[in-house]
Amino acid sequence: MQGLTHHIKEAITLNKQRLPLYAELTNSKSIQFSKKLINYEKAILLTSWYVDWVGKKFQNAGIPFLKHEFVDIGLANLFSKTFPPGFVFEEKLVPFDKELLFSELIYAVKNNLDKWIISSSNEILSYLDKQPHVYHMTRHIIESIKRIAFLIPLHEKRAKYLSIEAPSQYSYLLLKAHLFLLNGAKTFDEDCAFIHNMGVPFIWQDLPKIKTDNIIY
Repeated sequence: MQGLTHHIKEAITLNKQRLPLYAELTNSKSIQFSKKLINYEKAILLTSWYVDWVGKKFQNAGIPFLKHEFVDIGLANLFSKTFPPGFVFEEKLVPFDKELLFSELIYAVKNNLDKWIISSSNEILSYLDKQPHVYHMTRHIIESIKRIAFLIPLHEKRAKYLSIEAPSQYSYLLLKAHLFLLNGAKTFDEDCAFIHNMGVPFIWQDLPKIKTDNIIY
């Protein structure tokens, strides 16, 4: 697959290409959110090189760390002016209590409990599915957390076979970084929800679905 830098650069390119398309559909109201997203992605590039450097060290030793963690942005949906037929988008976003919804996940990440991270992520994703037209960035981060946690025992098994140190500590650092992003993602989703209520699939079609059942290790 790909490293973090490549993943983020792909995302920036896609969001720049689609910025004027969404602006036309929203009377320019989406521009501030597109720019905010691009600036956030550019900020990640300041440190992504180090993440990839660590990944390369493990890859050279025989462990595909960061080869599967990040999904190809090219798998995002093709651009469309509207949500698919039958997609309900008119309902107003119902905010959730982040302390309540994220508490178990936060505990699991801080205590390096990979199985608990996966189960907590599944619970959050099930809750978010009640409002499929909103909270797209939040959902994306939770899906990413789940995938990173899913890969931890696979890396550990390979490391044990090779009699070398597993990259688990770096996986958990990635997970902690994702937790840091959650609050901002929730706010971002809530602020731009009115765009989705207009029927414009902003963000929804720009983020590839992140799964764990398609990993070929």
